[in-house]
Amino acid sequence: MGSIPITCKFSHSKKKEKLSGSSGTETEDTVPGLLYDLLQKEVIALRKVGHEKDQSIKDKDDAIEMLAKKVDTLTKAMEVEAKKTRREVATMEKEVAAMRIDKEQDNRSKWFANVKNTSQLPARYAK
Repeated sequence: MGSIPITCKFSHSKKKEKLSGSSGTETEDTVPGLLYDLLQKEVIALRKVGHEKDQSIKDKDDAIEMLAKKVDTLTKAMEVEAKKTRREVATMEKEVAAMRIDKEQDNRSKWFANVKNTSQLPARYAK
């Protein structure tokens, strides 16, 4: 296997290079073909893992969005159900109030009937 040349920039902090105006030098290094292949495979694997993580994040974002929509739907349904229940309770309260009024009227009419009947009793029972 041969070596593959790679061009790299290195920054050196020597006073001579700074004085001359060059901030870096280009050198040509060689990397053995086997190492290059390994590095290339590693880069590909890392890109694949990165893509999978991005996809996983996207899937989770989609799931969160769907759950948020479900929460909104359930919240609206609960509000509708609460309004319906309040209306039913109000109706029942009105019915109960009407029943109490009817019962009071019945009791009054019975009381008046009893008072009327006692006033019609013979004098010996009225004492």
